[in-house]
Amino acid sequence: MEFETEEEKNEDALAIAAHLPLLCRLQLIGNASTVWGLEAVLVGCPNLKSLDLRRCLGLDLSGPIGDRCRRMADFRHPFDSMSDFMFLV
Repeated sequence: MEFETEEEKNEDALAIAAHLPLLCRLQLIGNASTVWGLEAVLVGCPNLKSLDLRRCLGLDLSGPIGDRCRRMADFRHPFDSMSDFMFLV
């Protein structure tokens, strides 16, 4: 059995942070990112106003990073319901 490294888990988040600085809305539903990747997104995308982290169960949102997320205009927590998500499979 192979386990993902920290870098592999955060590959998507790091790419977003590095290449999409004007991003305003982001859905990372079910993504394996950790707090390291989330921090990179928050720093690399300073215009982010909407963040959907539903089913991103590897994130620990206690502390300052969670506070930053909760201050966004539109924030969805990893354990929020998916009932209103139109592409649920």
